[in-house]
Amino acid sequence: MTDKAKFLVSTCIVPCNDLPKARDFYVDLGFGVSYEQADYAILRKDDVSLHVTFSEGWYIDPKLNNTQIRIETDNVDALYAKCRELDIVHPNGPLEMKPWGSKEFTILDPDNACIAFYQEMA
Repeated sequence: MTDKAKFLVSTCIVPCNDLPKARDFYVDLGFGVSYEQADYAILRKDDVSLHVTFSEGWYIDPKLNNTQIRIETDNVDALYAKCRELDIVHPNGPLEMKPWGSKEFTILDPDNACIAFYQEMA
């Protein structure tokens, strides 16, 4: 029965307008490229995998991009410092404690996908 199946991992597929630019952005964050072809790349860092895809003829309007991802980390302060150096922190997403018990911040990728990095503090 499927109700007995354990879910093991979830993988985000992130659309982009320029695959090399998106790949380089995520590599700067510390991801490594584990697979790449002309319109698709698989990036990994520790236990997190992101699949970045480009579809010709399917332009992503950065003003309308609704892609949102949450990634848990064990050192949100260090990651926040790195993201500030890279100047990619979302203008409305500085590091702060949230009412639900996590410390988090958000960044924007080159196509304005919003990525929240968080650390559970409770």
